[in-house]
Amino acid sequence: MITWFKKLFSNKTVEAPKFKESAFLNSTSAKHWSEKTMAPAVAKVTAKAKKLFTKGELSKMTKKDLEDLGRKHGIELDRRLVKSKLVSQLHKKL
Repeated sequence: MITWFKKLFSNKTVEAPKFKESAFLNSTSAKHWSEKTMAPAVAKVTAKAKKLFTKGELSKMTKKDLEDLGRKHGIELDRRLVKSKLVSQLHKKL
């Protein structure tokens, strides 16, 4: 009973037992069920991440945001110019 109290009031955390997926997978399929059902959705997300910015998306940004985005891509923009010129310069380079 003393050891039970020590475990109860100690600061050490006890790790939960690890879940073995291999016991629940079919022997014929090597992939987990979530990889099978969610694979098309993951592919769509990565395709959107590679998409370049449109002029409409760039025009919604502030001049400061445009300058920051340009710097991330190695493009130096002059904020003294009109916003539409900044958008067109950045759109050409990206």
